[in-house]
Amino acid sequence: MIRTFSSFVAMILTLLGGLCVAAMMCVSLADALLRQFNRPILGASEMSEALMVVAICCALPLSVLSGKAVAIDILVKRLPGLVRTGVVWLAATASAAILAFFGYRSFIAGLEAEDFGEASLLLSIPFGPFYMAISAAAALTALAILYETGVGRARIAARPVPENAPKTSADGGPDGS
Repeated sequence: MIRTFSSFVAMILTLLGGLCVAAMMCVSLADALLRQFNRPILGASEMSEALMVVAICCALPLSVLSGKAVAIDILVKRLPGLVRTGVVWLAATASAAILAFFGYRSFIAGLEAEDFGEASLLLSIPFGPFYMAISAAAALTALAILYETGVGRARIAARPVPENAPKTSADGGPDGS
C-alpha cells in the first residue's frame, strides 16, 4: 500500500513539475518573441520564478524517490556492514530532521507572508502559497528519505547474492571504491 501511494505521489509530482517546466518554456519563448515587436510579457520573469519554485518543489522528493539524489558515500562503502547500516540510518534521520525543521520554518514563513500580504512587485503574486509548497516539498522529501532508506535496505537485504558473483559497487567491491 505504501509503495502504491508512493507511486501515486511520484506521478502527481512528475505531472505538476512537468507542467511547470512546460509553462516556463512557453512564457520564456513568448516573451522573447514578443520582445521583437516591442511587446514583452508583463511580469514574465515573476511568472517564471513562481513556476520554478513549484518545479523544484516537485523535483526534490522525486529525486529521492527515484534514487537519483546526490550521495557522497565513498567512505561509507568502506565501513563494515553493521557500522555502514548505522551510519546510513543516522544520516537519513539527520537529513529528515533537518528537512522537517526547514519545512516547519517554511510553513511559519508562509503564514507570516499571508498575514502581511507579501507579494511580488509587478504581478502581486502572493508569496504564502509558495512558502507552503516549499514546506510540503521539505516534508515529502524527509518522508521519502526515510522510506527509501528503509525500503532500500530491505531490498538489498532480501536480494540473494550468488557465491561466485563478482562484487559490485553496491556490495562495496573494487569498482565502487
